Order: sequence, then structure tokens, then C-alpha cells
Amino acid sequence: MKILAWCIKACILLAAEAVALLLTPLVVPFANRETGQLPKLFWWMDNPNAPIPGPKSITGAILAKRGWYAASVYWLWRNSVYALAGKFRVWFDFSQPVVFWSNGDKDVGVDPYHAGWFFGTMRQGNIWAWEFRAAWLWPMTKNKIGMFRVGYKLSKWFNGGRPELPSATGMLQVPSIRPFLSL
Repeated sequence: MKILAWCIKACILLAAEAVALLLTPLVVPFANRETGQLPKLFWWMDNPNAPIPGPKSITGAILAKRGWYAASVYWLWRNSVYALAGKFRVWFDFSQPVVFWSNGDKDVGVDPYHAGWFFGTMRQGNIWAWEFRAAWLWPMTKNKIGMFRVGYKLSKWFNGGRPELPSATGMLQVPSIRPFLSL
């Protein structure tokens, strides 16, 4: 039943992502430049943890070359429907026992990137979550890696982190491919 629930939520997020990809260039001009927030009607596309134009470590080069609009569109395309994904979250109470199980390399898909794979699950009472990550070195490149991720975002917990909300940790992750991450 939990897999079916995940599939239904993933379909909702995929549909929302398709709509968001089309709407983002049209909505960004109406965002509040001081707060970086989109108009309230588009709350589900927003990223409350890192408002547009996004962190300079990720969007700084685009911001310098192409300006606020291009950096904002890029950031929302990279993190589309972040606020909606936050509604489909699992959260664990670490003051109680949590059962971790994993296979593969838990650091795959975590910066600094390297090739490999990881599958892990977490369980606490009725709460159950899983994540699969795979990363590969692109042929004929020396420093570009691709990454595939699906399930829930659990890597921080598997690496011992216990982030406070707001955080991407625990969010539902639809199948996602990031094609060209640098090593």
C-alpha cells in the first residue's frame, strides 16, 4: 500500500513539474524581487528554503552573465515544485529507534560526487521510506558525472545528519536525472 501511495504522489508531482516547467518563465517576472517569493497562487512552485534567484554557489555564474530573470528560471527549473514536494514528506522522530537498512555506497549522489549506487530504507512504526541513487562517470569526460535518484531524500539521515525543518530531507523524490555534475 505504501508503494501505491508513493506512486500516486509521484504522479501528482510529475504532472505538477510538467506544468511548472511551462509556467516558470511566465511567473518569474511577477515574483517579489526583495523576498524572492512567487505570487501566492504559485506557492507550490516556490522554494521557501532558498528563494529565487537561488544560492550564489549554484546560480551565481548565470546571475553574473544573464541576470536575475535567467538565474531565477534556472533555479526554479532545477528545484521545480519544491514546496509541493514538501507536502509529501516523511519525518522521523530520532528520540525513538529508527531502523536503517542499506546496500551500496551511502555517499553516492552526495557532493563530492563519485560513481556507484545506493539503496536504503528507513522504518519507524508505520513510517517507512526508501531511496535509490546511482551515479556514473560520463564516457569521454574526465570530470562530469550523471546521477539518478528516486524515492525519498534520505541521504542526510543516512550520513548521520539530523536537519531541522525547513529542509529537503524527507521529501518525496520523483525519478530525477542530473546529467552533468562536476567531480
